[in-house]
Amino acid sequence: MSKSQNNDEYGYVVEPPEPTNAATSSQHHTVTWTIGVEASSPEAAASQVWQQIFGRDSAGHDDSCVFTVTDPAGGIHLVDLAEIDPEES
Repeated sequence: MSKSQNNDEYGYVVEPPEPTNAATSSQHHTVTWTIGVEASSPEAAASQVWQQIFGRDSAGHDDSCVFTVTDPAGGIHLVDLAEIDPEES
């Protein structure tokens, strides 16, 4: 990663991309998207975000729907919405 960092208008850190070789094929990337939400449980938080962003009540087994949820106490929960009954979240 580049050593120089800038913040965008929302305060997110923006780093310029590393130079790439045009002849290089696909490379692995990790994408992180952080959203704050009020909910009664980690599962409910993930479900609420899924519904708001993707406009669907539930996720299927073919969907990318695994969320890492940090609770108010700092606990980290891995939530796969494809494994949860939407009525339970």
